This record gives sequence, C-alpha cells and structure tokens, in this order.
Amino acid sequence: MSGLPRFSPIVAAIALAATTLVAAFGLQEFAFSDYEAEVLPAAQALGDGDVTLFLSRLPGYAGAVEMQAPFGLLGGLVGGDTDLWTWRFQALPGLLLLLCLGAVLGSFVAEQVGGVRGTLYGGLSALMVAGSPFAMRAEVMGHPEELLISGLAISAVLAAIRGRMIPAGILIGVAAAAKPWAVVAVPVVMLAAQDRRALAVSISSMVLAGVALTSPALLVHGVGGTAGLVPTAGGDIFKPSQAFWFFGSENPVGHAARSAAGTLNSTAGAPYADRLAVGWASRISHPLIVLVAGALALLYARRPLNTRRGPDLLLLLAAALWWRCVLDTWNADYYALGALLTLAVWSAIRARAPWLAIAVTVAAWITFRGPAAWWNVTPDAHTAIYLAWAVPLGVALSLRAVAPERWRRLVASIKPSRRSIRGRSEDRTDAPIVAA
Repeated sequence: MSGLPRFSPIVAAIALAATTLVAAFGLQEFAFSDYEAEVLPAAQALGDGDVTLFLSRLPGYAGAVEMQAPFGLLGGLVGGDTDLWTWRFQALPGLLLLLCLGAVLGSFVAEQVGGVRGTLYGGLSALMVAGSPFAMRAEVMGHPEELLISGLAISAVLAAIRGRMIPAGILIGVAAAAKPWAVVAVPVVMLAAQDRRALAVSISSMVLAGVALTSPALLVHGVGGTAGLVPTAGGDIFKPSQAFWFFGSENPVGHAARSAAGTLNSTAGAPYADRLAVGWASRISHPLIVLVAGALALLYARRPLNTRRGPDLLLLLAAALWWRCVLDTWNADYYALGALLTLAVWSAIRARAPWLAIAVTVAAWITFRGPAAWWNVTPDAHTAIYLAWAVPLGVALSLRAVAPERWRRLVASIKPSRRSIRGRSEDRTDAPIVAA
C-alpha cells in the first residue's frame, strides 16, 4: 500500500455496520465478566476523581485501562447507569481503530481488484476486520481492550512494512506495555528494519512509548510495589482447548459436577473441573509463547533479504498469535481475535479476499460456540476437536511465513497437477480431451 486508497462508500458503510453490530451485541451488560472483577473498581475511583486510587486499583493490563480511561469518563455525561456507560465508552478506542482499519483496507482491496468483484472482496475484508464475531466475544467477556491492542499491534507491523519505524516502534511499545501478550509482535516489527539505524530508532521509540505508558502506575506504586500489576505466569487457570489439557489428571468428582452444570469451562479448584491444573504447564505456558514467537522470528531472519516480503511479516504475526492460543493454559475463545484480524489484513494488503480468515473464523466459532461446544460434549472431546485443526493450522502458517519456497514445494507435492488430472481422466474415458 502506498498512500491512502480511493475511498469506497460501500465498503465504509459495511465497516460501519459491522462495528455497530459488534458494539450492539457485545456491550449489553458487563455483569459477571472480567471487567466487573478487574477494571470496575479502578473505573469507579477515576469517576470519583481519585486518580491515585485509580492507579492503585489497576489490573495486570494497567496500560490498556489507562488508555481507555479518558473515554470511560465520557460515560458519566450520559446519565443513567454510569458504570454501564463508562464500560461502553471505554470500548470506543478499539472499535474506532478496527473501523478505520476495516474501511481503509477494504477500500484498498476494492480499488486494486476493481469492479463488482473488488467491492465484494473489499466488503468482506472490511467485515472481517471491523466486525469479527470474536471482537464481540471479547467485549462480552469483559475485555474490550483486546480490540485496541490487536489493532495497535497490526498497525505497528503495517507501519514497519512501509518503512515508518518511529511510528511502528511507538505503536508496538504502547501495545506491549498495555497488554503483555502483544510482546509477540515486537520481533515482527524489528524484522522490518532495513538497517541498524532503523532498528535502533524503532527500539528507542518502542522503549520510550512503553515507559511513558507505564510510568503513572510506577510513580504511584514504586518499582518494588508493582507486583500486583504484573500478571501471573499461569496460576491455577487451566481451561480446555490448549496443548497441555490432556496432561491434567482426571477429576471424576469435577466431571460429574461439570456435566450437571452444562459448561465446558474448567479451572482448577472449580467444582466442574474435568481435569486439574498442571503446575509445570501453567509455569511454562506464557514464557513458551514468547519463545515460540522469537524462534519464528529467527527462522524468518534466515531468509535472504531479497526474498522477504511485507505480507509475510503479517503472516508471521498471525502464526505467533495463533500459537499463543494453542499454548496458553488460559485460552478462551476471544484469544483468537488477534490472529483472525491479522489473517484478514494479510489478505487485504495482497488485494485478496479474506477467505482464510473467514474459514478459520467459522472453524473457531463452530468449535467454541457451535456443536463442538454444546453442553453434552466433554472438555476432552472439545479439546481433541480443537487441536485436530488448530495445530496443523499453526504449522501451516509458520511454514508459509518462514519458508515460503518449502511451503510451495509441499503444496505442489500434495496438489495434483493439471497434467496428471487430465491423464487420469483420459485413462477413465479412453477418449482424448480437447483443450479449450
């Protein structure tokens, strides 16, 4: 992409409609969500004008809450249920960012492809970026900041691809400081640097942006008093749909209780836990995610400079974010949002329809919200279904990103050539085929 594409009113309207639907279905109520338990006390303190108490009540993703807080203050101006409107207004930054990304990228696809097909492809791109159903799920679960952090990480990679390393460093610095999982995007941004100077500039801007965002909480707590702001390495949270699930010991009592409760969720200590948490898995889960992202970046860096392409960096980010889902013992359905958005953006900057993003979205929705998640499907079966397609997808994304030539050879060896297909057809019919 060079410069802003020609604005497409149809695509922009689709993006706006998609964002509106995400907000309408995702921001109805925050009761019993993570927002109520983790963010609401801080939001109420800020609403009362007590900034120090606000900073002292921040959760582990303090930076994200800080960025959304000014918008949340607008909720007090609406009237009615102040807490509800504060929550809704806090979601605005993420919604607006994905709306803009969807409209711009969709317009780019429409312009590049042209005609009715271009409008169709552009509309699909806008829909998948601005209206992902997993964005709605993030809001329902009380995490509207997921939209914002995902959008910032993707924007950082897009800026880096275009050689704008200072904005890229600022964006990824803010994203990583706002929510720790965004650190997997840091090596992707660094790989876009064309020389040492560009790399140094991006690292400097990243560090400065991160320090600026985290400094308010540090000033209140002090460096030694910020332990409460740092997420644990996994704790006792141990859910289905992750690579370590089957290492957990079976819990017959929990299985019976879970069956009666009719839920797939499983946390160690909960009465409906089918399997108990594995201590070593909980400890290594989050560090392993970072190590996998770093390993993928190192493998990508081995590619000759003349073979590296901007879109491949987005695919590398999608792979890292996808492994984050598979390897996280906390894995919830909305964790897939970042990878799904990145796949849609990857297709968009190549002026393609987001077929892969659509297919993975459908598969994830069926797995987490459809038949594979019904109450009478056991967590073991649910996890087996998820891993059966999620692991091969992660391998495919990784291989396509770090070794595209090997990926093409593999696909060519699996996919029969037209000549072989024609030969088999001739053998069956004993009649020549006339080429068109």
